[in-house]
Amino acid sequence: MSAHRPPWLYFLRLFLPLLLTATLLAYLFWRMAMQHILHSLRVEMQKQVELQAQALRLTFSDVVSDLRFVAGLGSLQRLVEEPLLAQHRQDLGEEFVTLTRTKRIYDQVRYLDESGMERVRSNLTREGAEQVPPEGLQDKGKRYYFRDAFILPPGEVFVSPMDLNIEHGVIEQPLKPMIRFGMPLFDSRGVRRGVLLFNYLAEQMLRPFRQHAAVSRGEVFLLNREGYWLAGGGPARDWGFMYPERHGTLFQAYHPEEWEQIVQGGEAGQFRSEHGLFTFERVAPLRGGLRSSSGSAQAEGTSAEMVPADEYHWYVVSHLPQAELQPTSTPAILGIYLFGVLVFALGAWRLTHSHQRLADTVGRLDAKVNELERTRNELVQSEKMASLGRLVAGFAHEINTPVGVAVGAASHLEEAVQRLEALTRAEEVLESDLDALLAEIRTAAELVLNNLRRASTLVMSFKRTSVDQSSQQRRRFLVCEMIDDTLKSLHNVFKRVPIEIEVRCEPWQAIDGVPGVYAQILTNLLTNSLIHGFDQGQRGGRIRITTEQDETRFRLYYEDDGHGMTPEVFERAFEPFFTTNREHGGSGLGLYVSYNLATAELSGQLRVESRTGGGVRFILEHPLVPRQEASLR
Repeated sequence: MSAHRPPWLYFLRLFLPLLLTATLLAYLFWRMAMQHILHSLRVEMQKQVELQAQALRLTFSDVVSDLRFVAGLGSLQRLVEEPLLAQHRQDLGEEFVTLTRTKRIYDQVRYLDESGMERVRSNLTREGAEQVPPEGLQDKGKRYYFRDAFILPPGEVFVSPMDLNIEHGVIEQPLKPMIRFGMPLFDSRGVRRGVLLFNYLAEQMLRPFRQHAAVSRGEVFLLNREGYWLAGGGPARDWGFMYPERHGTLFQAYHPEEWEQIVQGGEAGQFRSEHGLFTFERVAPLRGGLRSSSGSAQAEGTSAEMVPADEYHWYVVSHLPQAELQPTSTPAILGIYLFGVLVFALGAWRLTHSHQRLADTVGRLDAKVNELERTRNELVQSEKMASLGRLVAGFAHEINTPVGVAVGAASHLEEAVQRLEALTRAEEVLESDLDALLAEIRTAAELVLNNLRRASTLVMSFKRTSVDQSSQQRRRFLVCEMIDDTLKSLHNVFKRVPIEIEVRCEPWQAIDGVPGVYAQILTNLLTNSLIHGFDQGQRGGRIRITTEQDETRFRLYYEDDGHGMTPEVFERAFEPFFTTNREHGGSGLGLYVSYNLATAELSGQLRVESRTGGGVRFILEHPLVPRQEASLR
């Protein structure tokens, strides 16, 4: 790690994004949990209210069916026609007792005459049911439910509001929630003769309501259409309209805005307010043919108005306080978040230390790599200089012959000249001797001239090759001339070995580049073939060099029919320092240098194809550099 970046700075750069990500994920997870829990609560409250309302609706259909059935009994009709016959009262009483005992949902089943006097009545008892004797019958003519049922047209049913039963002018204890179902009775002449009245025990439907509400989430209320509690409000609020001192104990007194939304919300709805989540459903159990009234809390009070079936309703209301809307998983999510932050912090701190150790290691490795790179460059340069040295040695050996011949001929020419001088000083000179001496001088001069010309050609070729291999200057050159110069520089190496070198190159081929790069590659390939393919020249063979080029690319094919490469050697052919001839001084850099020159200097590639015993084929290919680009370089 660099000196200007202390560990704590790297720690912050690593930890802060993780902290931000963890915070964002925790917030999103919390929001999703909130939405999921709230949605689940909404659905739960809706189902809860819907089930309660459905149970309340189903109750009335059974009671109305019983009422109509009893109204059609022959015993009842006979009593209506002949009210003074005791036998008719006895028969009807037995029917009432049977119904009361069987159903056990009616506190009283009774027939009242046109004055409101009870004529037949059965009461529900713990043992079953009993018929009330004549002395126990009461006058109910001033009760609102009698009056409201008596005035109905034939076939219609009166359903009283749900209230508490009043006996002898006081609210019966224990409390008996009651709904009265009544039908007017007519004789055969259509004259009103009384009312058939069922006192339905509303506790039959309130008990399941309370039981379900007790295990439900939040609070569940049953309200009448004025907003008084019928169930769920507790002893201090239930049935407030029945007690003068509780008048005004209404739901809207506690939640006025919520009550407004409930009343105006239609058949059902759900909403949130500052007090929590409210779910409601309007329960209207009356159907066609049923009527009701506003009722009265007084024993002998009268109804203020008649109420049509569609206005007779209650409200099932579920209230989930605001505190219960907060997900219970929030502390757990917070704990997970804090734990995650701690884990991230520890992980970031450990990564910081690991990063510091890694940075130190990388620094040391960089130093080693730089050192190895310098060593590699030195070895490559040494290989180039060694190649140039071999070129110089070969050139020195090659030029030694023409120079030696020229020196010998010049020495012979000097002797011939001395003899010519001596001959010219003699008194007598034979023409034949002079001709022979001149011919000898002419021959010696030709030898000197020819060998000096040969030496000059070798020097020019060596100059181009050596300068090209030691210089990186770009120029336009002839490909065939570059190949010929390279082969001449190696003539001394190949002249005594049975290896035939064939060159296929068009004389007009010219490219822009660094000739020394090609000469270096070609020299390495030729040397490699001599050493590895032909056993240091102990084996004969053929080398073929072919060039071709088009408008964009140049290709050089180098082939020999030597030993070829084994699969293991083929896989590692271009690796540095890999050689199979180290005992004879091989460095393992020849093909590596050639490959680097092809890729780095020529921006091309050097490929090899070979198999054991099948020779070797190298393909050098690279894009041609336009002449104007080459001149800019």
